[in-house]
Amino acid sequence: MTLLTLMVVLCTPQAPMVILGPVEPVGIRAITEVSDAHVVVLRDHDGEWAQLNRPHPILVVSNRSLGPLSGLRLHLRSGEAFPGTIEATSSPDMLAWRHPWLGRLEVSLDSVCSLGRTSPLDDPDARHDVIELEDGDRLEGFCASIGPEVVIEVLLPDGSEHTMSIPWRKIRSLRLADSHRRPPVGCSAFSDGTVAKIQGLRRGADDILRHAPHPLSTAPGIGAPAQGWAALALGDVVPLGEVGIEPIGDALEGPSSDGHLFNTGPVRLVGLGAWKVHVPEGMSRLRAQVHVPPHLRHLSGGALSVEADGVVRAHVQLGRPKRGEAPMFIDVEIAEGNEVIIRRTGGPLGEVGATVELTNGVLIGPPTDSSTR
Repeated sequence: MTLLTLMVVLCTPQAPMVILGPVEPVGIRAITEVSDAHVVVLRDHDGEWAQLNRPHPILVVSNRSLGPLSGLRLHLRSGEAFPGTIEATSSPDMLAWRHPWLGRLEVSLDSVCSLGRTSPLDDPDARHDVIELEDGDRLEGFCASIGPEVVIEVLLPDGSEHTMSIPWRKIRSLRLADSHRRPPVGCSAFSDGTVAKIQGLRRGADDILRHAPHPLSTAPGIGAPAQGWAALALGDVVPLGEVGIEPIGDALEGPSSDGHLFNTGPVRLVGLGAWKVHVPEGMSRLRAQVHVPPHLRHLSGGALSVEADGVVRAHVQLGRPKRGEAPMFIDVEIAEGNEVIIRRTGGPLGEVGATVELTNGVLIGPPTDSSTR
């Protein structure tokens, strides 16, 4: 049975949906069928039904403003995030988590990055677990167990250790040592703050959204909020805003984005120079629209290029667009292990006006093989 087959109508009253993955984003009002061979949609611009043949993995976006959110959340190294509450467990190597609609999750501590009411920054070089308390204090040490109370062996200034038991009502956040969240490849996002790999999504006549059971849960695949999703991943795809992009050279500014929990918004590059894209494992293509903010178009110039292992795969001239001119896109093939560089050169005015946004950006994997889903 093909898990990627949906017989559904996914509608969002607040705004039209957008399919990201094709070279040009497709605005839609509904999806009625998705399979390994095609996608059937109701187009937004003309109200007509259309069949999109041979889809690559796609991301269907209905809400670009997910978060920031309040409440306790669990963040895994996989990039997944789960709101909920912590429960007791009989094993010190496991964490038990109660999710609102996935039920009880049994999670190995080796897969946990952080949890709490805030999202602490990743620190892959940290040697100790870190607890931030509600009163502002900070504890470093080793978490012996994580449950309704956290048992931590605290490092004292004299080098000795002191074991403490702290209830969760006093904890703002907890970050485990060597924590590093990978981009949430293949994850769907929901308005309650859930970011998870949800496969086999389908909607029955009873208007309930069903899916394959999540591997961390023993609950059946039922209960996902049918009207509460922000982005649905069909296959291995991730927004460009969720991928690490770092400047090469000290003089460059890093990219900025909207900072939401699951960022499908534009990635803004400011200045001249180059940025390295940290491509997640298994990605085979980078696609995005190149956009110069309207108030800077009269100052813009130069070009934006994308290189893979030193070879230019896309080159876009920047400047004032002509009337009726088609949008500017980059569509770059990526092989396993490629070093991907985005490079920005200046026009006659140099740094002046050198701001560009990559909108509707995604990194996608190869076409889905139904035999492996």
